[in-house]
Amino acid sequence: MKFNLLFVVLFFRISVLMGQQQLVGTVVDSASRLPLKNVTVHNQTLNTKAFSDAEGKFSIAAQPGHSISFSMFAHQTQTIGLNTLQPLKVFLSPKVNLLQEVEVRHLKTSPSSWQSPVFHGQSMVYKKEYDDPSAGGVVFRVWYWKKDEKRRKKRLEAEKMRSVESRVKEIFSPLNIGLHVPLRGEDLNNFIWRYTPSPETFSSSNFELLLYLNDSYKEFQNLPASEKMIPKLSK
Repeated sequence: MKFNLLFVVLFFRISVLMGQQQLVGTVVDSASRLPLKNVTVHNQTLNTKAFSDAEGKFSIAAQPGHSISFSMFAHQTQTIGLNTLQPLKVFLSPKVNLLQEVEVRHLKTSPSSWQSPVFHGQSMVYKKEYDDPSAGGVVFRVWYWKKDEKRRKKRLEAEKMRSVESRVKEIFSPLNIGLHVPLRGEDLNNFIWRYTPSPETFSSSNFELLLYLNDSYKEFQNLPASEKMIPKLSK
């Protein structure tokens, strides 16, 4: 009797699903307009799921009146009530949580030096005498020679990279990355160790943090267990 009842229920459910029409469409990132792969498309009315492909395309059984949700980590979930079965183009917005863009502020000079606007921004330092520390006057550091200018640019670039590196460390912390990547504990630490970008990569004009996290997470999931682990230092 129980077997017959289970068979009837399954047959009825299969019949309902077979009678459904298909909703098709594309899911893209609202910021970059790039297609999103592996977005979970959930028909909440039927409790069925499908996933978008590499081109962001999806297909799922549905009817007008059904509720369809679109979800993906690092993106805000969107739910749509169907009025028709016309093809959809869904835009998912990236989540914004502590992931501000890097801001490189003006570098500070030491208290004993400044750049004079009167002398075209040349660096100046206080002059001190060993015998008489109170001796007045200033010393101009003039960057006339090309080699001095190259050293100056190199120093400024190094200080800029240190500022970016500090920002990267702030963003790629377990507390922050754990809000956007579904990993915890040792797995999260391994992910951060492997995918923390260099200052050069992070500050490049085409770097998009949420897309970078998304692609890195997919790659991390496909790595063998031995490659996910942080290498142990040999004694």
